[in-house]
Amino acid sequence: MSTDTIVRGRAASEAALISAAAELLAEVGPNAVSVRAIADRAGVNHGLVHHYFGSKAGLVEAVLARLSAESEAAIRERGIDAAFDQKDDRVRRHVRVLARVVLDNAAPDNVHEQFPVVSNLARTGRETLGLDDEAARLRAMESVALIVGWLLMEPWLLASGGFGADDADRLRDDLQPAMMRLATG
Repeated sequence: MSTDTIVRGRAASEAALISAAAELLAEVGPNAVSVRAIADRAGVNHGLVHHYFGSKAGLVEAVLARLSAESEAAIRERGIDAAFDQKDDRVRRHVRVLARVVLDNAAPDNVHEQFPVVSNLARTGRETLGLDDEAARLRAMESVALIVGWLLMEPWLLASGGFGADDADRLRDDLQPAMMRLATG
């Protein structure tokens, strides 16, 4: 193991593996990272990945579940502004890892069973705009696509629009109204 700290106990080992996997999945994606590299970063024996999660895919599923819960908590606490918080990257990290998993075509069968952000936006569309269920879900998905696209592509989007990094905060502030315009048609 390459770390100086040795992790002991099941709960600590599982937490260390999930944290290490989240970091590595965000950096290089699931196809480029090995179970051994994850275990080394976590400071545990690589056999624990299979022992605790059944497989690398099981670990990816656990990472996505934890990141989804963290992302949901951030949005519940701060609203959509949480997605753009430079100091609290719970949403941004979730989006980055999910994008790498999807792009690597490595999503576990049950990658998500619940989609709280889309569900909450769709409910708002039904309750406040009187949209039928399908229209509300579609508008919610479109709004999430706008935010996810910005989170993943911000440097390119800024450059393509002729803006600089110094414009990023001002332009991010316009995303919530743009999302609302999209959601309300």
